[in-house]
Amino acid sequence: MTKDKIRDFKNWVTNILSYVQLIPILSKINKNDIVIDCGANVGVVSGYFASKGAKVYSFEPDPNAFSVLQKRFENTDSVKCINKGVWKEDSKMK
Repeated sequence: MTKDKIRDFKNWVTNILSYVQLIPILSKINKNDIVIDCGANVGVVSGYFASKGAKVYSFEPDPNAFSVLQKRFENTDSVKCINKGVWKEDSKMK
């Protein structure tokens, strides 16, 4: 296995473990909650929150991902899609 593949695998495992650790928290989301999804991408996590009945504010700066996100939730009143990034200052990232 190459160093890049090993690194990618470690990153994948880390992401999975991070998600597993969030499951007890995510399972407590309900219709009275407001959720802010920063870096929503195409809305997988936003969709989960919406399915629990939460009001979701989905921020996604990438125009391609935002297009998919917006189309996905165009008929979902509980999800507000915002084509902006969330950061500590007004700036642009590469």
